[in-house]
Amino acid sequence: MKFLAIVKWDANGRLDKYQVFETEVEAQSHVLRVAGRFPGAFVAEHPGGGYEDWLIDPLTSTLSVVPRPIVPPIPHPLSVEELYEMLVSKGVVSTPDRPDGVVQARK
Repeated sequence: MKFLAIVKWDANGRLDKYQVFETEVEAQSHVLRVAGRFPGAFVAEHPGGGYEDWLIDPLTSTLSVVPRPIVPPIPHPLSVEELYEMLVSKGVVSTPDRPDGVVQARK
C-alpha cells in the first residue's frame, strides 16, 4: 500500500499538490519537512486509480474520492440498410416503391 503526502488543495477542496510514498513513515517525514510552507499538510492512504476526482476536507484532514461514471458500451454501428429500415419502420422515411415500408437491401 502506498501513501500520499497531501500538501495543497484548491478552494473547492480538489487536490492540487501531493507526493506518493512507499511507506507511511516516509510520507509523514515529508509532511513534517514542508509543514512551514504547507501548515495543513497531512498523510492519507493512496486510494488507487479509477477515480474522477480526489476531494480534501481540510477540517478533518481526510481524502474522499469521486468514482468515475460508468460509461455504457458503444452499440454496434448499423449498416446503411439497417439504418434505412429502422427509419422507414419509425415513419421517418417513406419508400415510394413499397407502401408497406419494407426495404430490400441493394447490392
